Amino acid sequence: TLFANNPLFVSGAWIVSSSIFTTYFTTTFLKYPQYGPPFLVLRRKKNDTSDTTTAIGTTPLLSIIDRPTLLTLLRFGGSFLLGLVARIDDLGQIPSLLVQTAANMRYFIFSALFLFVANYSNSISLNRLGVPLTYTSKCAIPLFTVLFVICLDGLQALPNAVALCSLAFVALGIAAASWNSPSLDTLGFLAALTSATSQAALNIASKRAMALSNTSGTDALRVMVALAFFITATFSLVKYILPQQQQHPRQVSSIVVPSSSSSISSDDCPPFALALLAVVAYHIEYCLSFMFVRLVSPLTYGTCDAVRRLIIIIAGKQMFGGPSFSILNKVGIAAALGGALLYSRAV
Repeated sequence: TLFANNPLFVSGAWIVSSSIFTTYFTTTFLKYPQYGPPFLVLRRKKNDTSDTTTAIGTTPLLSIIDRPTLLTLLRFGGSFLLGLVARIDDLGQIPSLLVQTAANMRYFIFSALFLFVANYSNSISLNRLGVPLTYTSKCAIPLFTVLFVICLDGLQALPNAVALCSLAFVALGIAAASWNSPSLDTLGFLAALTSATSQAALNIASKRAMALSNTSGTDALRVMVALAFFITATFSLVKYILPQQQQHPRQVSSIVVPSSSSSISSDDCPPFALALLAVVAYHIEYCLSFMFVRLVSPLTYGTCDAVRRLIIIIAGKQMFGGPSFSILNKVGIAAALGGALLYSRAV
């Protein structure tokens, strides 16, 4: 269509969907009921013991899974289903799409693994660290990308001097942004760096897999989320569900989960509607991202991605507030974003 082939429209839609909708619904899902859309926050009257809420976490199997894992599981499963629905004109096409997806899985095994680690780590970081520091840390993606490329292709793959200098700005900026930050959490910060590392590996692995399989961006996304769903489901089975067979169903305190997601009461579980909105926002963001990659050069994509991170940080601060950053933290955030932007313009 006309809009789908318009880089300006696609980039604008990608930035808005990512910085506003995905950021908002992802964070509210992870932090519910501390944060939540007013139209979805359901409160019971005092002394009313009837269970009138429809919460995703009250499903027996899902109630023992921590919030970041649950979000990751729902994202991949929901995105796969939405991707199937978007590609079919009639129900008869479903078998052929499933066969096509299965046939391409062998190309995307590593990509799916990196996708799982990137999303799961990002959810933990958002849950513990908040939006600003999480997305400042993800400015390290170009730095990790260069390191991976050197390992795979040798020193001849090094970028030019300007690009290398920009990576120094990114590294120093992340250190300054995190220095004595009031919202710094060690596990959350490590999760953010793990997400950035996995995202860099994903960018390289998925590009090579798409070239080998001659697969379009949206088809590649469908394959990767299908594989990533199975990886997440297996991870959940091993970490949470199997151990519960030896315990009482209500004894969930022994499971090691992020501190803010250990409550299992139905009042604290995200509604199905909020889960659905988080999944739809995620799917739309990734579809627009792959559409934009197809339409523009890596330089333009990298520039827009740096702008997107800046808007996410500003929007997240406006939507959810939080402790104030010191002057050093603010300078670090600006340096990391500026370094990422400079790198995208230098390569």
